[in-house]
Amino acid sequence: MLKSLFIIFYLFFFISLKAFGYHQDQNSSLIQHGYCYSPTKKVQNTNIEQPLNIIFSKCPKLLTFLEQSQFDTLELVFANPTLSTPMSYFGHTFLVFRKKDSLNFSKVFSYSAVIPEDIKFPELIKKGVFGGLVGRYSFANYYDISAEYLNKEQRSLIHYTLKLSDKEKKLLLLKAYELYEDESAYSFFNKNCTTELLQFLSYIKPEL
Repeated sequence: MLKSLFIIFYLFFFISLKAFGYHQDQNSSLIQHGYCYSPTKKVQNTNIEQPLNIIFSKCPKLLTFLEQSQFDTLELVFANPTLSTPMSYFGHTFLVFRKKDSLNFSKVFSYSAVIPEDIKFPELIKKGVFGGLVGRYSFANYYDISAEYLNKEQRSLIHYTLKLSDKEKKLLLLKAYELYEDESAYSFFNKNCTTELLQFLSYIKPEL
């Protein structure tokens, strides 16, 4: 009887936590509030002028991400096309969250197709055109990305600086956190690195 009551209480406790927006982080023993996973919803009703580490003081994973991804300027970067891989026939577009004193260790935010290791060239082209590929947002250090493009593939990188207010920088970081590692359908023509980054930027610039 006592064991049954304990099980019922245990289930009720965790069902209640989820109902009120709490989640168990897989990589932490801490229970985090739901807004830690959807921070842009939190700031809709919060004074965004406050430091983010105060607004999200109960979100350790998000705080770590924000600390590692802080930037001074946002750059849109275009990598010239190459015929080395089908995914690069039209070039590649990504964002650099540029630190003023360290470009190499600035974060690159991009959207690209996840290519199965055993896929054949004709099938890759078919899926890229008609559907069947998956795309994912990812972060990397600029040093690694530039080494790949500039040194290995001999492709030029063209940087364009985007003007953002401090508020817009904060909002973009929070949105990037929400999208990081998210997967969705990928297409060569209408759901690619450029269209998805445009959608990402439209969060702060709806007119795009």
